[in-house]
Amino acid sequence: MIEIFPVRQFVCLPRTVRLAAVLTGSFIVFHGPPSLAAESYENPPTFRASQILPPYLLSGPSHRVLEEVQNDGYVNRYVIESKYGKFTGITTTILRKRIGEIYALDAMDKVAKTTVFKDSAVEAAEDVWVGIKNLVTSPVDSVSGAVSGVGRVFTRVGEHLFGSKRSEAEDNRLKALIGFSKTKREYADDFGVDVYSKNAVLQDHLNSISWTGYTGGISIAGVMSAVPGGAGILVSTSGGTRLMNEVYRTTAPVDLRRMNREKLAKMGINETVAELFIDNTIFSPRQQTDLVFALEEMEGVGNREAFAKFAILTNSDDVATFRQRMAQMYAAYHKSVAPLDRFILLGKDLPIKNMNIARTRSGIAVFLAPLDYLVWTENMARIFYAIDSAVGSQTGIKGKELWLAGNLSPTARQQIENAGWRVNVNAEVGLLGEQEGMKESLSYN
Repeated sequence: MIEIFPVRQFVCLPRTVRLAAVLTGSFIVFHGPPSLAAESYENPPTFRASQILPPYLLSGPSHRVLEEVQNDGYVNRYVIESKYGKFTGITTTILRKRIGEIYALDAMDKVAKTTVFKDSAVEAAEDVWVGIKNLVTSPVDSVSGAVSGVGRVFTRVGEHLFGSKRSEAEDNRLKALIGFSKTKREYADDFGVDVYSKNAVLQDHLNSISWTGYTGGISIAGVMSAVPGGAGILVSTSGGTRLMNEVYRTTAPVDLRRMNREKLAKMGINETVAELFIDNTIFSPRQQTDLVFALEEMEGVGNREAFAKFAILTNSDDVATFRQRMAQMYAAYHKSVAPLDRFILLGKDLPIKNMNIARTRSGIAVFLAPLDYLVWTENMARIFYAIDSAVGSQTGIKGKELWLAGNLSPTARQQIENAGWRVNVNAEVGLLGEQEGMKESLSYN
């Protein structure tokens, strides 16, 4: 049978069980005898980075990925060494992000060493700026008197101070009020990084250099000529990603949330569902907006509300990234592979809350998952058969497809294909690679 767990019990479950629930969007544990012989189940593998990563990810002038790569049956865990310390990348997507951030840190160091930045840093150390810096880095509750006075001078104060719930990744409200957050967004864009990144080392460096630029009124473009290598030290982006980065550069989080509400309403998503999703502060403003933009790109696809309900359950940053990437993969599939007809909420027939798949206009059931390497563990087998049974109960299904961002074990492939599913691997690069500049897939041979 299938047993549903509330969140407070779910977080106490073993990590492998919790990660399995990420795949389904549910809090579940399975009991009863498996339909597959126990000896056919697999244990999660350990990979060697040098055997699976392309050279440009494996190492570079400022980074090196440690050789041991742990897989938990779903995603890989990488450790990256650099002069800024060690970083962990849960999933290959985050690995790419962390490596990019390391080289952005190099670029920040070079900019910080220019004469114009050094002079501005001296000015920023004057008493008036120190006082303001202390103000914006203090909790709002501790400076309530100052807020009430400052608030009368600024427009949109109600939105900044008393608006909807703020993401855990955002600056405090006073930083937004005095304009520092705007400068920080601009600097993050110039350095090619996510201003809402959960990388604490990156945030420390970005805050420091942005503060100096804010107090001195300095733009990155203004100091590039003084930096060895000039603009070449900055991380470049391309295609659709570049277009979205401009949105994050110029748009404050409060305005992103307003924009996202409007887009969800235009899709016909129930207002309560939309508000629960918008108020989930686990999503950073970028993650949430990327997900909404992906849903918007699936124009004409019915029941996108099912995916929004699925996203409401997100309870960690890793899961937020997972669901954001899943939405982007569905959007890319819709545009470049086959047009989708609608999302189907499988939870109507099974006690798996808010689990859903997509169906194409030709009747193919499609499930896309941003997983690195899928292994046929006992837990995975039971989850798969629950999904397969639910899909089989739907009318009008003429075929079944599983698309994985990465790859899967030969045993997992055999079992899934035996159930009538067509398996597609390396879908992340295939669907999103050109847009995001990903060069090649990992090799698990």
